[in-house]
Amino acid sequence: MKIKPTSERIAAAARKLLDVEGVDAVTMRRVAAAVGITAMAVYRHYAGRDGLLNAVADEGFAELARQLDKARFKGDLTTRMRKVLDVNLTFALETPRLFELMFLRSRQGARQFPRDFVAGQIADRKSVCGAGC
Repeated sequence: MKIKPTSERIAAAARKLLDVEGVDAVTMRRVAAAVGITAMAVYRHYAGRDGLLNAVADEGFAELARQLDKARFKGDLTTRMRKVLDVNLTFALETPRLFELMFLRSRQGARQFPRDFVAGQIADRKSVCGAGC
């Protein structure tokens, strides 16, 4: 069995806390305890709580994108738009706290539209989340 890198185990623990108890439960100490490391060790992988929450949100966006990729969008524009909305609604209902973090909470260091979405430009994520991204 392959052991996951520490950064992935940290993010998974943060996600589990988020899913069960909400964003306020995601603290560096609680995440570290869940992984079995010291709170300071978390900072070797993430610059801070904001970086960790952004990494969790980024994985949520990747998860949603995978679900959208799997969906078959056939039919007229209205039918295809309804399917996109159905996928998003299902994601929101299945992972409400992650959805809230992704779309409804202001996150320090998160990419913002339109500033960070100018054609071809990508925000510098390493400055926010350290080596864990």
